[in-house]
Amino acid sequence: PAGAIDTDPVGYRLRVGPEELDALIFDRLVGRARAEGDAALFREALDLWHGEALVGIDSRQVRTAAVALDERYAAAVEDWAELELTAGHDRELIGALGPLVDRFPLRERLRGRLIRALAGAGRTADALAEFRRTREVLHEELGVEPGPGLQDLHRQILSAEQEPPVRSLPRTVGDFTGRDDAVRRLVRMIDEAGPGSPVITVIDGMAGSGMTTLALHVAALVGDRYPD
Repeated sequence: PAGAIDTDPVGYRLRVGPEELDALIFDRLVGRARAEGDAALFREALDLWHGEALVGIDSRQVRTAAVALDERYAAAVEDWAELELTAGHDRELIGALGPLVDRFPLRERLRGRLIRALAGAGRTADALAEFRRTREVLHEELGVEPGPGLQDLHRQILSAEQEPPVRSLPRTVGDFTGRDDAVRRLVRMIDEAGPGSPVITVIDGMAGSGMTTLALHVAALVGDRYPD
């Protein structure tokens, strides 16, 4: 459009408005996303990007600016990933974070997000393998060990792998028989309530008729739905 390009003794200048430059729109969206804790706004900002900034231009000043742009992008990715992890979207994050870790191999916060996503998705072995890769990269490139944050995360994953949730049900008989109708009714009530939902009911009968044994038998049948 007319007036978009200015000339002066050192070259040309392109005039752009606040809604015409992706970098300005990105900064504004990221600012709102951080203030509001909104993962969708982060995603909208990140979707403005297509590859690395200013690829193919060798000017030192341009490369300096490109590094700053990539830094802002990587920091936004880390903040977005933290919100998604908090929301429990571990599996969805793994595919998105893998290529970004390859692009920014020395960013410990970003690698930590990927390790947490793998662990949260139940892929403990992959999470531990990613930590080992991180250690190798940092040692080869910088001659340093992972920082305290990643070291603590590594210990937490190892601890969780070695210490399964405590099952605190009392012992009961190993050869439970009978009470088929009652067992079916109780399990059906739990099925209808949904995974992990609390269900309260009363089992009534004469003393010594096996009420506690029935309750413990049903609890053992559905215990995997209540891992805590």
